Amino acid sequence: MGPFLNDDLLDQYIRTVYPDGVVRDRDLLWNWQLSRVERIVLEGGSTFILKRSRYPLTHEARVIHGLQQTDVPLPELRMSRVDGDILTMILEDLGPSERQPTLKEAAAVAAKIHRATPRVLLPVLDAATLRSLPLKIRGGVEQLASTGRWQELDLIRSLLDKIIASSALLSRGATNPPFGLCHSEFHPTSLHVGMNRTAVVDWARAFIGPGLLDLVSYGGTIDPPDPAGCRSLIEAYQSAGGPVEASDRRGGLPAAEWAIVWHRIWAVEWYVASCNTWMDDLEQDFTWQSVVERHLGEAASFI
Repeated sequence: MGPFLNDDLLDQYIRTVYPDGVVRDRDLLWNWQLSRVERIVLEGGSTFILKRSRYPLTHEARVIHGLQQTDVPLPELRMSRVDGDILTMILEDLGPSERQPTLKEAAAVAAKIHRATPRVLLPVLDAATLRSLPLKIRGGVEQLASTGRWQELDLIRSLLDKIIASSALLSRGATNPPFGLCHSEFHPTSLHVGMNRTAVVDWARAFIGPGLLDLVSYGGTIDPPDPAGCRSLIEAYQSAGGPVEASDRRGGLPAAEWAIVWHRIWAVEWYVASCNTWMDDLEQDFTWQSVVERHLGEAASFI
């Protein structure tokens, strides 16, 4: 990975905080093309997290800094630096996860996130931006088709036609409450419940937008859409102080179904854009095309 594995910041941190520190172990916790996370263990037992991310996942440190004055539970960010398209962070070691968060815990943290006002500029996902997503997907799909990477696209094109034709109506209500800070990867694994405390991690794709997208993302995209499960989380979220409008209809759909539609479209735009940039393993193209086709079909099924 070349400069992705540069240890300059790690060495600087150890010299500054642990002048006599010697690294005993480096436990690899996570590794993929855009991010690498290690637990650094020093002689004597002190530990901390070393996280490195590639563009476009390089604004996480700014988000964490921007949330310092809020009540959102965060890991302590001890040092960070951006070199070109690489972000390196030294973070508090929260220790191993003790258990999965409960629905009540997830709802309470989501309410805190959506109430927070970060002191940092973030992308905004409003009605106009939502309407642009299926058009961006179509452009990206055609680019993949033009190079021969994706083929047999009739179904994807048909699903996109249906979604684009409905997008003006579907985008209505996008800025209704809850609208504000969104984590964007609000999964059970991002809500770290440790032995000592709970903290929200993985802020690399945070944005300003409909909080319902966070709530529906909690169920992930591997399994089929679960409107009932999303409604249960919305209800718990309202009980935890989330706005009462969270359960209102929008875009002609009940809140949970609206969230599913736009979350699937938002995810597909990321997949297609990524296939046109850094996800260039041709052997994986059929898999990603199948994922895109499935998610577009799930979104279109509620229209």
